[in-house]
Amino acid sequence: MNLASSFASTNFKTILVNLDLRKKNKQFAALYENAPLVGLSSYLIKQASVQDIIMRTKIENLDIIQNTDLPPNPVNLLASDTLRELFVYLRKNYDYIFIDSPPFGVVADSFLLMEHADLTVYVSRAGYTMKKLLKQSVDEIESKNIENVYQLYNDIGRIDKPYEQKYAYTYSRQSKQNFIKRLFRRTA
Repeated sequence: MNLASSFASTNFKTILVNLDLRKKNKQFAALYENAPLVGLSSYLIKQASVQDIIMRTKIENLDIIQNTDLPPNPVNLLASDTLRELFVYLRKNYDYIFIDSPPFGVVADSFLLMEHADLTVYVSRAGYTMKKLLKQSVDEIESKNIENVYQLYNDIGRIDKPYEQKYAYTYSRQSKQNFIKRLFRRTA
């Protein structure tokens, strides 16, 4: 949401699409100008139009598509021509499309969604994501030859130097190596 809001604030027409069809998600309800009556699942089973599912927000240039219903077959819906048609529409009408997907590796959904993405950001939480799981995910991404995947660590926490505590930058080769060692100790 923060990244999509940032792009919208620079006058880019932006949409955030919540494609986790395995749970109802109304976490951004406070931002809606109008409450969603139907969600993405309804569109994917052809019971709603694109206009029905796009929610305007109070943030200028930012719209959201949420999932309000739990479908019985999320993988089939994510692999459907209807989803492809949605992305054709969104690409024509928005400068930037942000996809929020279910956790990578837990279900096949994320792989299906990568087909629609120009760039994928794999977010891991430092000190929480296990190294073994992270390595399996990286190996799987490489084995499928998926391009433009970037790793982002969040919740890194404090490191040694005062300036770096706020921004988590490193300035020397040795400092960077020590930082990476500490990071991976936390994720074990």
